[in-house]
Amino acid sequence: MTQPVANFDKPIMALASRHPVLLHDLQAWVRSNPASTQLRGIPQKPLELRHGGNEVLFNHLQPDGVLPRLSGREGGVLHVFSEVAGFLHFLTQPAAIECIVHPNWVPLLLLPLQHAPHMQQWLLQSQPRRWPWPLLNASVFPDVAVGQAAQAVGQQMLALLEQLTADLASRIAPRYMDRPTPAAVIRQAQRPLRVLVWAYEGSMYQQFCARDISDALAARGVDVRAVISVVGPAKDYELVEAVESFDPDVLLLNGRGRDHTQSLPRQLCILTWDQDHCLCHSTYHAQKLGGRDLLMVMVDDWRSDAVSAGFPRSRTAHVNLGTNHRLYCEPALPQPAEYDLLFVGNIHPFETYRRLINFDEFDELTQSLLLRARQRLGEWLRSRGEEEPFVIPDTEQLLRQCSAELGLSVSADERHWRFLVNYFRYRIAHLLVREVFVSSLTEFRLGLFGRGWEHFPAVAAHARPEIENGPPLREAIHRAAINLHLHTWTVHHPRLYDTAAAGGFLLVGRVPEAYPLQRVFTPGEELDTFGCVAELKRKIRHYLANPEERVAMAGRAADRARREHTMEHRADDMLRFLAKDVYDDQ
Repeated sequence: MTQPVANFDKPIMALASRHPVLLHDLQAWVRSNPASTQLRGIPQKPLELRHGGNEVLFNHLQPDGVLPRLSGREGGVLHVFSEVAGFLHFLTQPAAIECIVHPNWVPLLLLPLQHAPHMQQWLLQSQPRRWPWPLLNASVFPDVAVGQAAQAVGQQMLALLEQLTADLASRIAPRYMDRPTPAAVIRQAQRPLRVLVWAYEGSMYQQFCARDISDALAARGVDVRAVISVVGPAKDYELVEAVESFDPDVLLLNGRGRDHTQSLPRQLCILTWDQDHCLCHSTYHAQKLGGRDLLMVMVDDWRSDAVSAGFPRSRTAHVNLGTNHRLYCEPALPQPAEYDLLFVGNIHPFETYRRLINFDEFDELTQSLLLRARQRLGEWLRSRGEEEPFVIPDTEQLLRQCSAELGLSVSADERHWRFLVNYFRYRIAHLLVREVFVSSLTEFRLGLFGRGWEHFPAVAAHARPEIENGPPLREAIHRAAINLHLHTWTVHHPRLYDTAAAGGFLLVGRVPEAYPLQRVFTPGEELDTFGCVAELKRKIRHYLANPEERVAMAGRAADRARREHTMEHRADDMLRFLAKDVYDDQ
């Protein structure tokens, strides 16, 4: 080794005591690679890499910069060294001993796993969500060689995790070989039905939905567990691990199906709740359907899409959304209105948004059609008089007109054409309608919460950060005179039910759909509606001038929400669906 031996006595002894396998790996690597003890030029710039809530320090060679991070860190700080020489340099620093003996310091040498038993040992003893997954992304490392080495180790970690997941799946598969169907469990009533509700950390909405439906199912006597999984490579392992631990009869997923996790037992019933039109139109998802898998759609119109894609009609159901009435409740005392009008929702400039919705994957002719339809929709929105039945025109007719203008022939593939119509309405028209309507309301005291509004000059001064579901949203509803509910897909968004339950007065944009607003609330008595900007502005002025009227209507809507639209009511719908003998185990 190139450093004076005296500098290593105490740190080596401490390392032998705290991390003996690491010391063995270090000595073995140096014996076979003596040149690795030489620092290569200028030491790499230290990096701080984050994955979820975990912190990975990379090439931090000065202990003084590491020590402050160790205190109060649950599970420890991963300290990765790309080179043996850098690690040796670290060990010669005066404060290295304090790091080595600290229980939260987890040192890892970036060696191939077959030469790094210390890393293998740590990986096998740790939750996969804590593994240093940033290593998979070579682009975060300024040195190309280091990035390639890191990525190679990351790929080895991925292979190890896949093997662990497969081993775990093979252990739980026998449990489901002769397992009764959920309908049989409900019918026999010998034990509660067990439901595992799964959501991901990346979506706050999914987390709150999982919490709300879990509480509702528990209130109906179901043995239920809600688990929030990490987003990243470890998600499949965590799901299979939760299935092993909880042994559910049903796995309830929001917007995901069996194809997202191939390791699950075929006879585990996966109940998917499609709330984003992301599964019901896909033949691929339908082909991956297990014999006991069921699909619920948030919008009644989507059920025909699901059947057309290949989902058996008997195994699809329309299950509306509802509210957590314990959380969204009326204020104890009336509160002064801070906002004339509250709108909560995100937006993106189209040039940014087109990447998020994979717009550029369409061929040029399809892109030109969708862009022309977007232009025509904007013109339509800005030209409406006050007697418009809906906030959006017939999107299929609009696309046909735009096809004719461009001299394009409509696709002969009916399913593909319907996909384009829905894609335009749900992915493109949605945000344009939102932009045009909200941007026209700056004459009012506008409470505008959500990501992206600062990029739109007309409303940038009103833009506020994204607001979290739960108490923050409830309090904002309480501080608003009027709540704007505006979507192109459906009126049956959770905001409709949460706002009503919280005692907020609603103005709802009318949209054409098979399960209309009138099925759940009575316009003119419990809330009011609009179909164009002119009508919306007129009604805002009317209800601001008549607070007693809007307060009385909001009170009736809150009563209706508690009577008919709680998550417990939706849990009843789910349990009725699960109780049907519609399974096909073949």
